[in-house]
Amino acid sequence: MPKSAIVAGMIGFFIGAITNMTFALITGGGFFLIMWALTGFKFEGSTQSTANASLLEKVPENKIKDSFDISSLSPYQIGGLICNVLGSSCKIDHISTSENELLSALSISKRKYFDELLVLSAFSQDHTIFRLLGNSEVGIKTLAGYRDAWDNIGKSGPDGLNLYELFIARCPSYAVAVKEDEDAVRQGHLSLRGLKFSFADAIQPEESTSGQIGNGILLASISAEAHYISHRESTTNILKEAKLLK
Repeated sequence: MPKSAIVAGMIGFFIGAITNMTFALITGGGFFLIMWALTGFKFEGSTQSTANASLLEKVPENKIKDSFDISSLSPYQIGGLICNVLGSSCKIDHISTSENELLSALSISKRKYFDELLVLSAFSQDHTIFRLLGNSEVGIKTLAGYRDAWDNIGKSGPDGLNLYELFIARCPSYAVAVKEDEDAVRQGHLSLRGLKFSFADAIQPEESTSGQIGNGILLASISAEAHYISHRESTTNILKEAKLLK
């Protein structure tokens, strides 16, 4: 993702924390960064192709010092910052031509597929925070900041609520799938099979044909592993830069 985007997200979240975390929908150019830091997304009508896009895209270019030290932020603020990464790392226009062709074969919408990718990526972030920080005081505060950011998404409107509920619904099955993959690795077998199959099951339409099931697994193989690993790595890097990992 562009370095300016992540740095701007850091600054925006810091400003939002200083102001008031409850004013999630304040308008005005000067507060776009604050709102983006609170929610991570802008939910517009489902007919608009830019739904879920980061509000940062509408902020005029500003020269922001790359030397901003995120270790000055609290663990709670870091948790919200990690959620904000989704605004630039997950965009509907990143879906490839090959993915779109498989979506047509599956008879499912691009929007449904995108939402599933988004919540899989969010699970990866949440799971990584917990795995690396555990039930320590820092871990609890960081997860609280992350999950409160998702709570703000749920309160942002009908589309936000639907996405929030999907995130909550998917996390248990993805947690089971990741454990299955980890157990397989310890036994010397192929990794991430469980996660791929769990994602494929999530995107499958009801009463799928055998051909659609195959296409769903192929689509999951293209995207699920890449999104899970990339968000695990970016979350780890943020925690290191924030000096929350020893």
